[in-house]
Amino acid sequence: MSRPTFDESDLQISQEFLDEVRAALGNAGNEQPIKTVLDECAGVVADYTARYELESSRWRRLVRALALEALHALLNAVPDGIKVAADKARRELEDIRDGKFVTLKKADNPTIAIQPVRGDWGSDARIKPRIGSP
Repeated sequence: MSRPTFDESDLQISQEFLDEVRAALGNAGNEQPIKTVLDECAGVVADYTARYELESSRWRRLVRALALEALHALLNAVPDGIKVAADKARRELEDIRDGKFVTLKKADNPTIAIQPVRGDWGSDARIKPRIGSP
């Protein structure tokens, strides 16, 4: 299952706030500050949930909580409600990563690479010492 896209309309906030963010951060040299934040937060959620298929509404809710906190943090003013929602989203992401939601369907092709464990310090050759004479 591919991850849904996340854009400014998914933030569900006023255009005035978005304009304020653009004005404040655009002067710092970042031409697309909101897109940058959205991409980073979507990446965080994708990393934590790589082994599972999430409904798009749940995925968007998690990205939204992290993105709103990040945008407010860039303006140096994170309201308590947004901070609480972001902390709750982080805890949920950690629980998803740790497999605590047993009802989540495993992804068919997880994007994480799982390497097999090998013994003998990475060697395929096994040394079989002989004791005594041959």
